[in-house]
Amino acid sequence: MKKFYQCEICDTLYASEEKALACEALGFNPLYEIDDKVMYEGAVVIITHRSICELTHAFIYRFSMNAEDNPGKILSSCGWQNEEKLSPQHNLQGCA
Repeated sequence: MKKFYQCEICDTLYASEEKALACEALGFNPLYEIDDKVMYEGAVVIITHRSICELTHAFIYRFSMNAEDNPGKILSSCGWQNEEKLSPQHNLQGCA
């Protein structure tokens, strides 16, 4: 029988407790929360889902657009995107 240790943050399994603890030490540090408004490719989007990537603890997000924040744009929702492709709301001007 094999014994595994699991990171409590990203659920990755390890053969040693030391590796699992090192993974947990990476922490849980998302840049954005659900319902945050951020910029993506020139459009204001609203974060709808967030997930953590195994091993790296990097975050990926899903989001949608609404008409009031994006006049004249085609509205869409987007698949998972890495957080470095998004810009924080404080870069926005004229958005509520």
